Amino acid sequence: FTRQAGIAVETRDISLAGRILAVFADLLPAHQKVPDALAELGALGQQLEHVGEQLIQIAWIPIQVGTRKARTYSTVFAIQAALIGAVLAFYLSQLLVKPIQQLVQGTKKVSEGDFSQRVLVRSRDEIGELAQSFNRMSQEVARANLLRRQMTADIAHDLRTPLTVIAGYIESMRDGVL
Repeated sequence: FTRQAGIAVETRDISLAGRILAVFADLLPAHQKVPDALAELGALGQQLEHVGEQLIQIAWIPIQVGTRKARTYSTVFAIQAALIGAVLAFYLSQLLVKPIQQLVQGTKKVSEGDFSQRVLVRSRDEIGELAQSFNRMSQEVARANLLRRQMTADIAHDLRTPLTVIAGYIESMRDGVL
């Protein structure tokens, strides 16, 4: 006998028909008639059918438990993957956006006249090349602005000297010295 979940199942190495006849022969007294024997055989068949259904239900329990566990694990995995993806997306977006924001701030300050503005170069990609170009541009604009101021001061000095001489002659002429 094999016992599983409260159900006893007899196993023998004979065919199904032989088993049914052997059980039937042991149960029937000699004076019983064939119709009664067939009725008992039908009842025994229903009992066997019921036992078979219960065995199938018992066999499905581990499959159902495994399916529920797999569904739970896959849901947890999907949530974890989504969270990791969101964190990585935020981090990578900051790697791209932060240098661009620094460039925008730098261009605003240069447009306001602060030519000493520089941007940190952190990479060697297109954004890094743009930051290097911005720094060179800012340096050249600062140098050009310095040269312009120096040239304006030189021109003002050069114009001031002859004007001072002319003003001195005019003053001398008024005073009658010349």
